[in-house]
Amino acid sequence: MRILAPSLALALLLATAPLAAQPLDIGEPVQAAIQQGLVLMNENREAEALAGLDAALARTSLPAERGRIEQLRGFLLARLNRLEEARTAIEFAVSTDPAPNVAVLSTLFKLQLFTDKHVPAAETLVLLAATDPKALELVTPEMVYRLRTNLGQDPSRVFDLDLTLINAGWLQGTASEGTVDGLIEGAIPGLLAQQRTEEATALLARIQKASALLTMAIDRRFTPLWPAIEARLGPGARTASNAEVARTKARFDADPADGAARLAYASALNNAAREADALVVAAGAAPDPAALDALPEEDLWLVDLEARLLGHLGRDDEALARYESLARSRMEGRGGLIAQIINWGLFAVELDRPQAALTAADFADTKAEAASPYGRLFIAMTRSCALAQLGRTADAEAAAAPLLAGEKPANPEALLGALICLGRNDAAAALVVAQLKDPGRAPAMLWKLQPLLIEDREGAIDKRHRAGLRTLKARPDVRAAFTAMGRDLPPAVSPPR
Repeated sequence: MRILAPSLALALLLATAPLAAQPLDIGEPVQAAIQQGLVLMNENREAEALAGLDAALARTSLPAERGRIEQLRGFLLARLNRLEEARTAIEFAVSTDPAPNVAVLSTLFKLQLFTDKHVPAAETLVLLAATDPKALELVTPEMVYRLRTNLGQDPSRVFDLDLTLINAGWLQGTASEGTVDGLIEGAIPGLLAQQRTEEATALLARIQKASALLTMAIDRRFTPLWPAIEARLGPGARTASNAEVARTKARFDADPADGAARLAYASALNNAAREADALVVAAGAAPDPAALDALPEEDLWLVDLEARLLGHLGRDDEALARYESLARSRMEGRGGLIAQIINWGLFAVELDRPQAALTAADFADTKAEAASPYGRLFIAMTRSCALAQLGRTADAEAAAAPLLAGEKPANPEALLGALICLGRNDAAAALVVAQLKDPGRAPAMLWKLQPLLIEDREGAIDKRHRAGLRTLKARPDVRAAFTAMGRDLPPAVSPPR
């Protein structure tokens, strides 16, 4: 998921939220000032509206009246992109209202989130869910991802947030089922730690994606549920993957124009090791350059998947050409395209095509202003690995310098990739052990070290990286850390790749 940032577009979104349509327990002069402010706001005369409301604010000391004024001031300030002031105003308005409506609470949540007030934002989101669960429809997965990431040092608060969203039915029945599965994965260990096994088992039954079940089947926090998880997976994980294919196909058949449904179906086929079928579905999203340019930003991942599938089917040149066409397509209005541009280079590294990787890295550098610092580190990894593949060791070390800066890795995944490319096994092992000891990062690292992913097989790409991970996993220090946190999947339920 992309990490969002405050923007004028956000401010405009907040500012258009409706005001409370309920009787105001305030005096007539304040009512008149608010009414005039609304008129001016609708005429886009924000400065005049604010001046009138500021004057009204100076004339009253009554909390209820000041709260009503601040509510409208908050929307106006948000429209002007003055988010800190807007948040302060809306917070005061909510504090004076015994029953704030969902529009105000929703606006407050977004303002708190985008001004980095994460604990208050979590509290507001919980209140919003309790007030009207339907109001959560406007809360996006990106918002929740940002909130949970920034609450990572407070597991109890993340646990409460996860349970709240799950019980409120957030995103239930949508193509974003993986997001909900992530919340359930986060909540179950907390329930098990509190001996709430029945609740944990009930939540397990709501897991949809086979990949979620697989990651839970290797994580020791889920040990009491491993028998039930293995039963859900079935031999070779086929029971779970076939169910996911059937479910996502039904959603796609109901609305083939829904890009999210198409992506979910293609991904399910891919995860079920039906790459050729997955390619047919993914390639249908943008069969020609005009369609590629017309794709909305959220559907770009379909073309990313299409390119990867071409590579996994041995059609390397077509895969790189598809990535390059995507990277050079319209970027205006689709800033998220930078993710696919970065993936072009990373995939070229996996294919052991260093010159193509350097071409992609050079192109990514021309668009780097659209990338987050985290994303730019993947570009550095691409360049470092490509140079290492060409035998230019000194240049590869220099290219990796941004990844090594600072006391704590800013992008552990990119750093690990570069260290493996550079053959710096001691540093790579130390990083893997650190990731395995971090509860927030251990599940992803446990998965990366699974035999089905690191053993060579016919047609496998990224062979250098696989070999590097096998070498690391064989080390006693890595093996001990791995065993403390997880296990290899039992062969009976391990998928074929």
